[in-house]
Amino acid sequence: MKFRFALLLIFSIIAQYSFAQLNLPTRTIGNEEYYYRIVERKESIYDIVQDLGISKETIIKYNPYVTSGIKKGQCLYFPVSKFNTEKAVADTIQLTYTVRKGENAYRIAKNHGVKLSDLIDANPNIINGVRDGQVLVIPGKTTVSTNNGSIKYTVKKGETVYRVAKEHNISIVELTKANPGISPSNFKAGMIINIPTHKESAEKESAETIFVAEKVKKGDTFEDIAAKHNVSTEEVMSANPDSNELKKGDYVYVPISPEATEGTDSTLVEGEDQRTPINITLLLPVHSEKAHQSKKAKIYADFYRGFLLAINEYVNNDYNITINAIDISDKGFKSVEREILTASSDVIVNCSDDYIHETDSLGYAHNIKVINALNLKNKDYCKYSNVYQLNTPSDQMYATLNKAISEKFEGSTILYVTSKELKPKNVVTYFKEHCTLPHVEINIADLVDEDFLKKEIDKIKGHVVIIPTSSNLTFLKLISPILTNLKDKTEKNKFTMLGYPEWQNYESLYSFYHSVNAIFHTRYSSINNDSDADDIYNQYVYWFGNKPTPTVPYMHILGYDIANFLIEEMSDKDNQLNTSNHYFEGIQICINLSQSEGMKGYTNTAVYLVNFKPDNTIEKTIIK
Repeated sequence: MKFRFALLLIFSIIAQYSFAQLNLPTRTIGNEEYYYRIVERKESIYDIVQDLGISKETIIKYNPYVTSGIKKGQCLYFPVSKFNTEKAVADTIQLTYTVRKGENAYRIAKNHGVKLSDLIDANPNIINGVRDGQVLVIPGKTTVSTNNGSIKYTVKKGETVYRVAKEHNISIVELTKANPGISPSNFKAGMIINIPTHKESAEKESAETIFVAEKVKKGDTFEDIAAKHNVSTEEVMSANPDSNELKKGDYVYVPISPEATEGTDSTLVEGEDQRTPINITLLLPVHSEKAHQSKKAKIYADFYRGFLLAINEYVNNDYNITINAIDISDKGFKSVEREILTASSDVIVNCSDDYIHETDSLGYAHNIKVINALNLKNKDYCKYSNVYQLNTPSDQMYATLNKAISEKFEGSTILYVTSKELKPKNVVTYFKEHCTLPHVEINIADLVDEDFLKKEIDKIKGHVVIIPTSSNLTFLKLISPILTNLKDKTEKNKFTMLGYPEWQNYESLYSFYHSVNAIFHTRYSSINNDSDADDIYNQYVYWFGNKPTPTVPYMHILGYDIANFLIEEMSDKDNQLNTSNHYFEGIQICINLSQSEGMKGYTNTAVYLVNFKPDNTIEKTIIK
């Protein structure tokens, strides 16, 4: 099957909201008269904003419960007295953003600190993707107008001079001129600044600075880029205050004189970006010819659909992408091979355990990159330079985890809680052989006396890292009450429990995890990314009309993440995967490609550490 996608170009309008009378029926509640509006099927809060001509903030002000969403049949109320007295046009102006080349809706939402679902609600047709030059309304972000030709704006956390100027479609020169004394070095969250209006900003100085977006190449430094454009290193660094280090593929904004760009009237000039076509082949055992798919086939279909959701955000934004989905169910490899070669594939994503060695060998023979997305046991990355193992191999994960734990808990002692009936996890075996921290062992059978464990811990000076040697749920439920009681009998923060990836699925035990300061290692984690995961879930339901299969990891999100990784990494002119330890963080997976000594291919060395802290917060860090 071969697919190409086209996206729709849409536009958004900036609405001015007034508090004049609403054209709605009224009803009396108590002694107060209210306008009321019934939510209709499939309406969003932004549909009602446009219908009533009032702001989202005003709707929420009188109906606070809508912050969690609206449903068909809900009744929205607005006090008549308030709307008859507040007749002036509101002094809020909706913030807009102009889409740049290479951006997608997910990244724009993330960069502006808003949910993707809210961005789509504010700009409904971007469910089909965004396009270079499109003007989007950024929901929930407004500026306040003044009477002197400018607007007041409060700087948000993480914003820079460049970012604020860009979001308001003005130059850095105009912004600094309207705010004497501000500079990249003293620009801080909470500052209230003036944003010149279009009328004021039209009066530009003839010597206005122009910025060129320079794409960073491997090994580039600020000095190299400054020398290339004949400007000082300090000027380049000042224009990029939030860039502490340069990474291949990033953009650096270089201030240059107008003479250097004669013939252009733009304040931001993108470098040429003629993208090479990318042909991606997916190998999926989805049994498409059967009337009823197995659960396993549905899981792979979820991966494919998530992959398509990501690709759909790129293809009309100067990206030329072809997806070749090959159903390898009930096919001999000769047939699969013919389809791969006919497709002129640049990269093959093998999602299953079928034909792994054959595909890796074929890719090597024909210079095709092969992504092994899920299989853990395949070792072809050791001998083939074209193979990329995204599912972090266990031995590498254990080594990474051992190093991180040894550094994090330096000076601590490990206490292994064992069971004669249950085989220890492989990671425990690895720790016992390689971890330099001292350790002691006790058997779960000895914990009938709850004070026994306290006495053992009291013998240990300093911090204790408790590691149950099995991930068995029954074993966990035996330990949890003992450790819960223990925390009240020992000094604060005396011990930490190390757990296993599958334990994150037991939400009923989260309070226990917090109480014992539990830390889990995992290749996949949507914790702290729940809103992003929900957005992709909602897109999936919208496009495909059914819900994804509940799995761990979420296969539709894994497909979405891997597609984003591939396009971001292969969109250079040479159409190659980045092999210089480039780091990618998706919603559920992080990727750090590395080539170890003696290894011809590449593996992903990135692993999550998820800490359920005693203050009931969850801290997620990435080790690599």
